[in-house]
Amino acid sequence: MKRVIVLAVSLSLIGPVGTALASDPVGVFAVVERVVLEPNKVEPERIQIWGWFELANRTSRRYDEPRRGCLYYSLSDENHDACRKEWTDIAESAGSGKCIAFGQRYDELGKVRKVGDEMTSPIPYPLASGLFELRDDTDYRPVKALTEIPLVVSPADGCLQPPGAIEIKIKNIRGERRERATYRFEIAERGGETIEKSEPIMPGDGQTTWSPKMRLEAGQEYLWRVRAIDGDWKSTSVESLILVEGSKSAS
Repeated sequence: MKRVIVLAVSLSLIGPVGTALASDPVGVFAVVERVVLEPNKVEPERIQIWGWFELANRTSRRYDEPRRGCLYYSLSDENHDACRKEWTDIAESAGSGKCIAFGQRYDELGKVRKVGDEMTSPIPYPLASGLFELRDDTDYRPVKALTEIPLVVSPADGCLQPPGAIEIKIKNIRGERRERATYRFEIAERGGETIEKSEPIMPGDGQTTWSPKMRLEAGQEYLWRVRAIDGDWKSTSVESLILVEGSKSAS
């Protein structure tokens, strides 16, 4: 039985347009790109959750702006089975584009780590009242903000690539509000100027791809970016690091 609960309109989670209720008990809103279970998938003791996150801010009693990276957790001392069940559901949501919610507002939620950060000292997973899957068609700010961000499909952040041609692929923003949005990509040397930009690209069926004319050179590192644009509206810019075989960071 699937343990993720699909919410319709819930008074505890849906507030006035553009606001977040101070009474919202959720600790983390997330859209998961990928999951790494350590040391194995059968009886994991730790989980790396990679994606976009909005964490409850204890000071303002609202939510921080969306941040991309990794939340790193270990098993809770309270209930290993419940942790692993939620981790299974989190892994199943990876790549779907669905927004999920877990943890409680005043739990220790951890920090959002970036590619290259040291993966040590995970904190106990914040078990709460369960894992919830949320609808895209809501104006509740934390959820709406996450659904309007293009998601990386490939190459993933920090992914090792062979030299040569490359195809960049993203998952389109969700919901019906931005169906006419186009996507603009660019690729640059890490720490350098932009090498190539795309023309506006019409969305594909769920996913949109771009194949730049430039070729990846051995031993180089690149950043690729994408942003959705709909008239005067622009999405959050999404950025991912590419390590080419032979680069110092990849060795």
